[in-house]
Amino acid sequence: LGMSPDYDLVVIDGAASANDALRAVVRAADEVVLTLRAEPLALRTFPEFLTSLRDERLSGPFRLGGVIVTLPRREPP
Repeated sequence: LGMSPDYDLVVIDGAASANDALRAVVRAADEVVLTLRAEPLALRTFPEFLTSLRDERLSGPFRLGGVIVTLPRREPP
């Protein structure tokens, strides 16, 4: 996945896993803002997820610009 230097902002909305697309973005980005679903499993695994993204960053420290917490959709009764 190639990233062009011509973009100021790239938005990726996808599953919260360290897949190839997310790894490419982290390697190319100066700063990343992540989304996080407010669910127990997501909250428990988020620190490990951040560590995997930081380890992916080859060209210097990983800069996290923020985290947007989303609420899961409520299932009808």
